[in-house]
Amino acid sequence: MMSAALLDNFVALTVLRSSQKAADENNALGFNFSVTGTSGDLKATILDAFSLDKGLVKQFRANFERIMKDSAAKGMNIEPSNGKHNALVETIIANREAFPPEEFKIYTKFESGGSVETTIPSRAAMMGDIFKKKVAEKQETYDAAIAVRDAEPDPELIRLDAMAKVVKSLVLDANDPHALDESSSARLILQQKPSGSTEESQPADAAVKAAIRSYAATAAILPS
Repeated sequence: MMSAALLDNFVALTVLRSSQKAADENNALGFNFSVTGTSGDLKATILDAFSLDKGLVKQFRANFERIMKDSAAKGMNIEPSNGKHNALVETIIANREAFPPEEFKIYTKFESGGSVETTIPSRAAMMGDIFKKKVAEKQETYDAAIAVRDAEPDPELIRLDAMAKVVKSLVLDANDPHALDESSSARLILQQKPSGSTEESQPADAAVKAAIRSYAATAAILPS
């Protein structure tokens, strides 16, 4: 028969374990894991990083959801604690600069038995990968800016194209015998004298060519 003192100790230990489990499950990641390394309370530091950066929590949850879906699709059906462990590892590796710089290990015990432990390389050991990641991010930003620039039409080209079309349209619509073709220039048209023009046609010719000269000057076709 268990003594009263031993019973009290057992109850106290059960309550303590229960409260620790509840605290672990109520943290930003919602599962119990342990961390071992060479300094301090690394688990608390890791949880603080997630508490301070909601983007990390969002990334962790997205990783977890993807891992569980992939597992189910392959018929593996891994435990949620295993999926969260893998999601945590992926998130830390992808954002290594946000977590303790030293090498450390993450250990997770599964509810149905079994466990998994993963070593996270030190930040120094991953500097090459971190540098490549930052370069890739900068390149992506640059490429996006170039794509936006190239997608925006050049106002100057649009203006010149519009002027050329107006000039050509004015000449052709007026049935001018010296109408612009694809190889003619406004300068040549303006320098030519209409053959067989009458006094009645001269005002119309003059008006058309005045319009041409105005558009051509605006589009920098003729010297000012």
